[in-house]
Amino acid sequence: MIKKDTFEYSLKFNKTNEVALKECNKIEKIRSRLFALGLIGTCFNGIEYGNISLRYKKKNSFVITAIRTGDLPKLNANYYSFVKKVDFKKLTIYALGPSKPSYESIIHACIYSLDPQIKAVIYIHNKKYGIICKRITI
Repeated sequence: MIKKDTFEYSLKFNKTNEVALKECNKIEKIRSRLFALGLIGTCFNGIEYGNISLRYKKKNSFVITAIRTGDLPKLNANYYSFVKKVDFKKLTIYALGPSKPSYESIIHACIYSLDPQIKAVIYIHNKKYGIICKRITI
């Protein structure tokens, strides 16, 4: 069970080789620019923030940046995960890839479930307006 702020969820993760390279490359084009702008990064206390996902083939599955990647200016396919599905009733994420998915995967899944036309989710912070960072343990 993973505790994330005020709720708990489970992650069923299978470690595999690179996944969805095309989607990883699309995400990276945007992510590297957001990192350069400081919208993805690391807080003063070492907590990373900001992640991006891209819907996979018109389904509710998606490719998302992995946990603890906010401090990396560039990511290769080893720093992404493929979320196959999310069971909202059981609060369980089913994912695979070389790295575990971002803690915010369940939020991304909720957004994708709202409308099949949503193609991507970008979760960033703006230092100008302040960042609240809290340590999360797995």
